[in-house]
Amino acid sequence: MARIYALVATPTTVYAGGAFKRFGSAQRGQLAALSGSSGRVLAWHAPVLEPYTPTTSRSITTLALGRERLYFAGSFGGVGGASRDGGVAALRLRDGRLTSFAPPAGTVGTLAIAVAHGNVLIGGGDTSGIFDAKTGKLRHHSSFIGAAIATRGWTAYTGGNFRDDIGLHNLLAVDVRTGDNREWFPNIAHEVGVAKIALSGGKAFVGGQFCATLG
Repeated sequence: MARIYALVATPTTVYAGGAFKRFGSAQRGQLAALSGSSGRVLAWHAPVLEPYTPTTSRSITTLALGRERLYFAGSFGGVGGASRDGGVAALRLRDGRLTSFAPPAGTVGTLAIAVAHGNVLIGGGDTSGIFDAKTGKLRHHSSFIGAAIATRGWTAYTGGNFRDDIGLHNLLAVDVRTGDNREWFPNIAHEVGVAKIALSGGKAFVGGQFCATLG
């Protein structure tokens, strides 16, 4: 069954990632670009994703936009003939070509990606941390980055669930420059499971599974 798992948008284009082979009447494998005004599928093509193993299906589960690149993660082991064993890669926005961004293979299982000041934050996988946005080289390993990320300036607000080792009730802030925790420690129940974070004004809106109220 075809599914859409992630959406991101520029002022003119909407990018959709998921588990599909077609989008409307057009052949598109796991990633498609749509006109922001009409909703029509654009000619922009992503390279073919290759399965992680011969028996696994291919999908894209998370997307993030940089200034000139589209970063994505999911279930795949290669892109356009190039190995991406970690299931994380980046394409050029202007033509869909694969870039040199190639994080270590240990990032398999990534659930969240965010871009900030030439850095890519990857969370929820086997290796969570802060990576160089061009090459994918690890800058700061950080088990504190979880399966939900929202950034503002040099701060990344992140969360996870009781299975993640991010501590502090699974909701905290990380300094993008160092990977260290910042002094932002919401007092919430230990059983909280953070799935989404969105920033607006001076507030962070948090969605997920809660066994008790926040505060």
